[in-house]
Amino acid sequence: MSKKILIAVLILIGLTMAAVYAMTRPRVLCFIIKSAVNANVHATDFKVKDLIFEKIRVDSGGLVTIEGVIVKVLREKNEWRGEIPAVHFEYSPASLSSQRKMTVGFNGAHVRGKDEELNDAALKAVIVFPRRQWQITGGHVRVGSLTAKGIAVTEIDARVRGERGVLTAEPWSARWAGGILTGGLTVKKDGFKIRVDTRGVDLSAMGETIFGKMRGRLEGTIELQGTAKDIGVFKGHLNAPAGAEMRAAVLSLLLPYIPASAQKNSLERLIAQDSNVFFDQADMNAENIRDGALQLRIMLASKKFDLDIDVIVDVNMEGGFKNALERFYQSLPRREHGF
Repeated sequence: MSKKILIAVLILIGLTMAAVYAMTRPRVLCFIIKSAVNANVHATDFKVKDLIFEKIRVDSGGLVTIEGVIVKVLREKNEWRGEIPAVHFEYSPASLSSQRKMTVGFNGAHVRGKDEELNDAALKAVIVFPRRQWQITGGHVRVGSLTAKGIAVTEIDARVRGERGVLTAEPWSARWAGGILTGGLTVKKDGFKIRVDTRGVDLSAMGETIFGKMRGRLEGTIELQGTAKDIGVFKGHLNAPAGAEMRAAVLSLLLPYIPASAQKNSLERLIAQDSNVFFDQADMNAENIRDGALQLRIMLASKKFDLDIDVIVDVNMEGGFKNALERFYQSLPRREHGF
């Protein structure tokens, strides 16, 4: 009997040593993690293409460090490449066995996609594994800069928590175009919801846009809800307390909603000239009123051009928010410099 017990103990020790050896070999661990992620993420447009660890160090005091992390991800035919100098896992053997809890952290992460780039990202979070669920508590994310399609946001700071497939970042803050953004973000399997509060955003810092080279300071709140492919809910309020300047051609959207008058004639002349117009008052409220339709209330006033506009505009959202923006962009006359 004692011989059988001894054999079982030796087998157990052998298996444990083999497991420890495998888990501390970078190639083996990369293969296990990549296979597990690809098997459990059921999105047809997402795949971990490659995962590389240069070195794994295990401290008997409860610290695991993975150095030289490189990951390549394919999403919607675009490849993303991420690099992290080192990822640290801290745990207490006693708490890991009883509470299943560990702290994860890294600094200096860099991610690059086709039109996006993220620099100097850092994370520190406590991850709890109660039974088959997971929780993120006390998470803190910092990002030096994030650039997407020419828009650069800096000094991103967010408090993060997660539970049962729902990830929340609230509050979060960032700097953009000389102003401050704050708000909240919730991400689920089937989509996201985000609230953005803007304060002191300098419109001139945005450069040339379909609205012309704008001028003024923007404040307000925007709420978006949708998926990675499109936006389903949009509502918000934006205004420029000290006035704003924009391209007159953009106002062609308002013409069908303004009755025949001297004001409409003046607006038509400005649109035909395609010059920029300064408004002493610029205010907009937006909200989805039903599927496929967005209602805007736009209030613009200009003493110089004797304009006082207060109209409600129904925007056809058929085909999604992105398609509506594209249709609007295509409807504008082109300028020599591209807008």
